[in-house]
Amino acid sequence: MLGCISILLLSATLVDARQVASGDFIGQRVSIRGVVSAAVRDDIDDGFNWVLLKTPEGTVCASTDNRVHSLEELLPLLDADVELTGTVQRFTHWRKFLGCQMLFDNVAEGDSIKVITPASEDPFSAQPLTNASCPHRQTTTGTVVAMTGESFFLRHDEGLLRVRPVDPNDVPHLGGLVTVSGFIEQNQFIPLMTGALWRTEPAKPARPESATDITADDLFRTDPRSHSGGSFHRYVNMDISGKTVRLAGRVEYAARESRGPAGFRIDCSGESVFVDLSGFAPETVSAPRQGAVVSVTGLCLADFDTSGSAIFPRFLGLTIIPRTPEDLQIIRRAPFWTIARLALMLALAVLVAVGFAVWSAALKVVSTRRGRELAREQIRGARAELKVEERTRLAVELHDSISQVLTGVALQIDAASGADGKGAKKFLSTARNMLASCREELNGCLWDLRSRTFEEKDMTEAVQRTLAPHVGSAKLAVRFNVPREMISEATAHAVLRIVRELGTNAVKHGHAKNIKIAGEFHSDTISFSVLDDGCGFDPAEAPGPAQGHFGLQGVRERLNAFNGTIHCDSEPGCGAKFTVVLHTSPSEEK
Repeated sequence: MLGCISILLLSATLVDARQVASGDFIGQRVSIRGVVSAAVRDDIDDGFNWVLLKTPEGTVCASTDNRVHSLEELLPLLDADVELTGTVQRFTHWRKFLGCQMLFDNVAEGDSIKVITPASEDPFSAQPLTNASCPHRQTTTGTVVAMTGESFFLRHDEGLLRVRPVDPNDVPHLGGLVTVSGFIEQNQFIPLMTGALWRTEPAKPARPESATDITADDLFRTDPRSHSGGSFHRYVNMDISGKTVRLAGRVEYAARESRGPAGFRIDCSGESVFVDLSGFAPETVSAPRQGAVVSVTGLCLADFDTSGSAIFPRFLGLTIIPRTPEDLQIIRRAPFWTIARLALMLALAVLVAVGFAVWSAALKVVSTRRGRELAREQIRGARAELKVEERTRLAVELHDSISQVLTGVALQIDAASGADGKGAKKFLSTARNMLASCREELNGCLWDLRSRTFEEKDMTEAVQRTLAPHVGSAKLAVRFNVPREMISEATAHAVLRIVRELGTNAVKHGHAKNIKIAGEFHSDTISFSVLDDGCGFDPAEAPGPAQGHFGLQGVRERLNAFNGTIHCDSEPGCGAKFTVVLHTSPSEEK
């Protein structure tokens, strides 16, 4: 049984590249002969290695497990004629659209790789470069005229050659004479040499090629025979491809290495050209800013996509590859205000405006809240001050009137206790009058505490409300032209207490039926009069504190605090008129 398995394992069908690509041998063990043009590690799965086999009929990709055939084992097979044996299968996973591949026999002792003709020990002894298709290495000698990040360009006797070295970090110097050896991939434009090795030839570096000045009109040509719909067909000018040119234009944008070749794109009168800077170190040259006008000198290439059809490729664009940093000259620097910067500044302005609006709104909320708190504190403070003032005023009232009256009552009683019957009666009568006056003063104080008259904003209304409870049926006429906001609380209180005392006396003692009160304000002086039609009296014989009457005495004491005066014009049977003048001190004015 094992013998049968060995016979089946060793039997393989010899096929070519077209048969592998057709898929007719999927799952079958086959052999194919060709030249090894590449051996690399798999970038997706580093447990496998890839071998690229060139045959007259095409190219075949073959993979092997690194444990069976290591990369160190495969690299010496480059440019060797070999016969590979393995199983045909389709690509899977990410490469499933690439068609078919061949998987080496995973048997270390097997003959999955058979060397027919080993590679030459000297790769530079390979045949010279030819236009004919050849799977083996080819060599040529030329001058390095330009470099990119992964390749360099060689000017040789047959034209221009793009060289992709085995080690992209190991490249020759610009202008040096070198010999290259590698595998040629022919196309109708610039041949590409892959897997290339190079060596420097003993010669002086060549002088840089002279550049041809071109404009946007030289990039494309127009076919006058293809006139259609008022326009002509344009096509790329292949005469400038592969030549060293000098072109000026405005920078459109800069590309980054992470998103493609490092460089920038320039606009030349509506035509776009890419400037490839991938061959320079970032610290030696950088792309100019967008909007700058530059002059670029370098190798001009027409890029085509040949993946679809090598006969009818798709034009991608024009590229200029500068040779040295001096090939990039700035004619006019970019303006400071670009569209991007303007948009950024507008965005910043909007953000600042929004932030300021939010800050203003927050500040307004905080200030409103703080203002309310301060207002409440001020109100509480004002209320506290009013309470203190009211308590002080009440204490003064009680001390200056009731306390003194009670003291007088006590003295009268003491005097009555030591006098005879008629004298005692007189003293007791005086004490009775004093107590009545004390009761009236106490009632006035209580009324002041309960009344809101002092909160009135109109002094005429305040006078009327003050006298209304005390004049009974007497008619009251008031015209008090004194602005309430111009006088202090103490002044208003004094005026109302004086008016109340005079009006009450007119009804109580003069039995008046009509009372007229008029007042006015001039500068810091308040003058008012109280006129009644009562029985009148003789001011010289008016009873006073000695008889237990303290009304007018209290009025005079209040006026003394305001440097005021009172004048009485009366006689028996003719009513009475009191004229009062008081001054508001500057500290009391509002």
